[in-house]
Amino acid sequence: MKSLMGPIVLIVLLSISFAGQTGGTYDLSHNLIAGGGSRSVGAQFTVEGTAGQNLAGTLSGGGTYRLRGGFWAFEALVPTAASVSISGQIRTSQGNGIPGIRLTLADIATGEIHGAVSSSFGYYRFEDVIVGRTYILSLHTNRFTFEPNTRVVTLLDEISDEDFVALPGT
Repeated sequence: MKSLMGPIVLIVLLSISFAGQTGGTYDLSHNLIAGGGSRSVGAQFTVEGTAGQNLAGTLSGGGTYRLRGGFWAFEALVPTAASVSISGQIRTSQGNGIPGIRLTLADIATGEIHGAVSSSFGYYRFEDVIVGRTYILSLHTNRFTFEPNTRVVTLLDEISDEDFVALPGT
């Protein structure tokens, strides 16, 4: 009489394997292995192939542990409250810098106002300006005419070329 122990053990092991992947608080049924296979380089990291990574962006898990699939998956980026500068030059229509022009930078959200005066070569700079906000940048002078003399600036990054040029003949 032949022993049925071998096939029964195999069936039990297969049943446990299938139950382990679909039961409990973790559901792996919506995952697949996405090939990748290329070289990816960013900052100081290099990945030689991504074979075996889950489909990017899928979310598995429950309870205490969660897994976001894919090597490159990340949460949405949001602006930080980093500070940068806004700068530029105030000059005549002939390209000469105009010294002593007063400028104001007003934060629309808070109403906070910063002041600056153009240098001997017409350059100005506002330091520690918070990224992600909208500002009103204005010139104040009776000596020259600027069109426009006020600008609305939505700050997403450092600005170094917010120049003002006076109208000819002023």
